[in-house]
Amino acid sequence: MYSTQDYSKKDYAYLSISLFIFGAILSLFSSPPGYKDLIFIKGEASNIYYKNTKFGSKTIVELSGSSEINEIKMPRFNNIFIQKGDFIEAGVKKDFFGRKIYWVWALDVNDNTLLNYDFMVDHEAGNITVVSRIIMFAAFLMFLYGIFFRRTPKTALDRVRQKNKNK
Repeated sequence: MYSTQDYSKKDYAYLSISLFIFGAILSLFSSPPGYKDLIFIKGEASNIYYKNTKFGSKTIVELSGSSEINEIKMPRFNNIFIQKGDFIEAGVKKDFFGRKIYWVWALDVNDNTLLNYDFMVDHEAGNITVVSRIIMFAAFLMFLYGIFFRRTPKTALDRVRQKNKNK
């Protein structure tokens, strides 16, 4: 079903400004945690499985021997192989949304560094930069559309005046 409501240039301009602000906030507040903010845990890998989500493939490692944290998540990388029984030391950060998920920012398996903190910062910063640029580009296109390509809408009062002229 189509809407009969006409949108004004202001509507597109306001929407584009809102999207631009959202993109700017996303790029500013999606910064990675500082190294001193990480929680360092140790444990033995008791189960490793992979999960495909709409945001990419994730590696989930269940730990035994860790006091509070039983499961850690990280993006799936093709060059990282973890097996059951491997001793894991990881720098993790609790999920931003308050879920009981811990994301890996540094990973040592059997005293071999597999994920470096600096590599993860570069990896995540690249992902956020791409998303925020896409949002800001969409906002810019909507702004242009609202200013240059949209005719002035007819209000309800204009429609009544047009009907009265035609009579």
